[in-house]
Amino acid sequence: MQRFSLVIVLVAFGCSTADDNAPGQTGEPVARDANLDREPQRDAFVRPPMDAEPDAAVEPDGDPPDAAPPPPDAAPLNPACGDGVDNDGDGRIDLLDPGCTARDDNDETDPPPCGGRALIDLNAIVADGSLAEGTTTGADEGWAGSCGGLAGGEVVFTYTVESVADAIVFRTDYDETTSPTVLYIRPACEAREDLACNRGSVALPGTRVRFEPPAPGLYYVVVDTGARDGGGAFRLGAEVNPLPQCRNGQDDDRDGRIDDFDPGCADGDDDDELDPDPVPRCADGIDNDDDMLIDYPDDPDCDRASSDSETPLRCNMGEVIVLPPEGGQVAVDTNGGADNYQGGCGGSGPERVVAIYVPGPSDIVFETTGANFDTLIWVRRDCDDGNTQVGCDDDGGDGTQSRLQLNNAEAGAYYFFVDGFGGRAGQTTARVTVTPR
Repeated sequence: MQRFSLVIVLVAFGCSTADDNAPGQTGEPVARDANLDREPQRDAFVRPPMDAEPDAAVEPDGDPPDAAPPPPDAAPLNPACGDGVDNDGDGRIDLLDPGCTARDDNDETDPPPCGGRALIDLNAIVADGSLAEGTTTGADEGWAGSCGGLAGGEVVFTYTVESVADAIVFRTDYDETTSPTVLYIRPACEAREDLACNRGSVALPGTRVRFEPPAPGLYYVVVDTGARDGGGAFRLGAEVNPLPQCRNGQDDDRDGRIDDFDPGCADGDDDDELDPDPVPRCADGIDNDDDMLIDYPDDPDCDRASSDSETPLRCNMGEVIVLPPEGGQVAVDTNGGADNYQGGCGGSGPERVVAIYVPGPSDIVFETTGANFDTLIWVRRDCDDGNTQVGCDDDGGDGTQSRLQLNNAEAGAYYFFVDGFGGRAGQTTARVTVTPR
């Protein structure tokens, strides 16, 4: 490298005096490196960059080498069940998809429902009032309900509940059902427990199942074999019992109020939302009890819009059991209770108080039934004011039971005291029967 640098210096020097000392003009020899006479000059070698692709190998005869065989097929780097993508478009991904058995599974396609069993759409059959007909003879078998079905094959139907109903009655009790059937409902094919089950007999081969769907959705209705001597023909129907108007979440009378908020609904089983006249106090827009709270649900003394009392039913010295305006009955146990009140005809034992608000003139019967002690009852209009007593009875009912009747009683609150004769206590049923005038 040092010698090469010297040559460059000398050449440069010679070039800088070319006009004055060019050969042939001075007659002096030009200085030369002796090695230049011995070694021919070669082109400089340039090393290829480190990342350059090597030239293709060449066989001795100048032909390119034969192409290498392709590598064997390899498993995809990101199989369908491990790529984080919903490949089959069912809203579920990878191991959350029922079509995936492992992360290296390359197919998310869901398996056929019910293990490939034939499924019959019951909605499509009963939509126009028709009934499904079939036979359990020769049907696939292996299922059973909680009430039977291991005797033979079963036929599986799908049924879609589109909106919550009070109940759906599935039935096979038709003349065309000739062999005992077991009828059950499942929430899914793979479910181990059914939601309802009933079975027929040799004498009555058909049966019914009253199904109260927990929610809208798809359910499986199974007609199974109920006799060891084999299956037979059946007919299947479905009857929908809709929810009552006062529990269906709809404004049936189009007054802008629904169910408990509608003054026409006495309770959740009422199938008529039409408003009464006059409108009950808990829906009349008036602060009837002067507590600065108006109507249901803002006034806590209104249990629903159909209540006709905004007056709180309470006693200063004890708890009150409140019955609805139409009356009813409740189990009462006076054992361990306090003796805070006494009636005009006695009552030195512990008592329980049952209250009711009657919206209009009515005949009212207060009584105890099934008591295991000698009861005594009385009724007041104001729980804590003895001067408002409207009746008292010891043994007006059967045996030592008590019974008190008020004819044409005016609207308002009534407090029914269940007490014991001679300080006695025990268990009974307090019943209030209201007959509007």
